[in-house]
Amino acid sequence: PQTGVTSNPALLVAKDARTKPQKRRALTVQELQQVQSVLINHTRDPELGLLVLRTFLETGARRGELLARTVADVQRPAQKIRLQGMKKTGIRYQPVTDKLLTALQEFAANRHGFTGEIPPWEGQRAQFLNHRKEPITRRYLESTAEKIRRHAPQLGASGEVYFTWHLLRHTAGTLVERSGGFAVSQKFLGHKGALNNSAAAVTLRYTEASDEEVKKAVHAIWGA
Repeated sequence: PQTGVTSNPALLVAKDARTKPQKRRALTVQELQQVQSVLINHTRDPELGLLVLRTFLETGARRGELLARTVADVQRPAQKIRLQGMKKTGIRYQPVTDKLLTALQEFAANRHGFTGEIPPWEGQRAQFLNHRKEPITRRYLESTAEKIRRHAPQLGASGEVYFTWHLLRHTAGTLVERSGGFAVSQKFLGHKGALNNSAAAVTLRYTEASDEEVKKAVHAIWGA
């Protein structure tokens, strides 16, 4: 008699059938408004969701870089946020607006139960806590993205674009490129110009942007 598995049980699992391949691109203003609406009206913790959205957009952070953030990474004197993730891209210090710095500091202090600023010796505490006072994880990002796709069909399987948090990195990079140019957006995104033989890489060696240029572009988009 034949024993063992004779069929693939994975084929029985319902999949999120996409009607067509969606390319990665920057989200439009209207699509970002849809994302905000879902976070406000269909999530348990709108304050957290909106701050995560804002941080992704203003910093262009990768998912791992955002999840790894601690309180000490918010550096008010320099008006920057320290970013470091799983990829071997090293540490980078991203210029941000004072509004975002204040929002991050106040959110972390409130979630960690401090009145006023969190003392420096508590700096390794996680930046983003959920309503249960637990650090957010990839599961939070994935479940929230699924809610956005479900409640905003234009950003789901049958829409023109399939929402993922990584699309916010595309969106942020595009906005900075339009405001500050290609070299500024490259530095903003933390790209190292790996295409050494391309004309673009040669140009970048002569047009490397400064921190001040990135700061000006970020402030031009999001305000002081």
